[in-house]
Amino acid sequence: MLNWTMNSMAVSAADLNVLLNAEGNLDFNLVIPNPAGLDITEGGLRRRSLKTAEARRCGDAGALAQAAENARLPATNGFRGEERYETADDLADLGEESLPNAERYGWPSWYCWASENWGTILNACDTCVERYGRYAVVSFRTAWSEPDHVMLSDLAYMCSMPVWYEYAYEDFDGIQDFDGIHAIRFDNDGIYEEQPSCFLLDAEALDHEHPERLRAVGGLYDEQTIALHLQ
Repeated sequence: MLNWTMNSMAVSAADLNVLLNAEGNLDFNLVIPNPAGLDITEGGLRRRSLKTAEARRCGDAGALAQAAENARLPATNGFRGEERYETADDLADLGEESLPNAERYGWPSWYCWASENWGTILNACDTCVERYGRYAVVSFRTAWSEPDHVMLSDLAYMCSMPVWYEYAYEDFDGIQDFDGIHAIRFDNDGIYEEQPSCFLLDAEALDHEHPERLRAVGGLYDEQTIALHLQ
């Protein structure tokens, strides 16, 4: 089961057209596109098969012998339903599907690529947009962690005004109190800096029993307040 991170950004309403995709969702692909060839199954079996394929190409007899033994072992990542293979060659054949990705993109599948380039394993989800005059607040969720700050800086660079960004890690019982809420101001010249105060997210409103509140916390901000943070 995934843990989630709640994210909110205050932006110029005029910049929504560069931040949101055709469906109205914040989309990291607009900043750093995920190569289509990486859209293959990820898991412990896939990683084992990749190592086996590399060993077969290199003619590493010792690694292949170990792979033949590992091929008959159950999955070690805790997920059920992963197939077992009778021979190292069978496992290597599966790994050959990933090798071109590893050679071309540096990563065998979407999981590792997204973690490195987006800072989170999945694209933004549960996008909610609230407008406040000249400004808008875009709220969304990400898996496990907040997006990579360098990628967010690139996103801010696409905007006409600075971006005020806040995030908070959710736990199974709501927000993780020991971490609190973090705020960062991204100027649209590539510079960003952590801020001492927050105004978009409210820890008490991040309630696991009311997930609709996790998408946006209304009533805590207005056009004037946002303007003070973005000027």
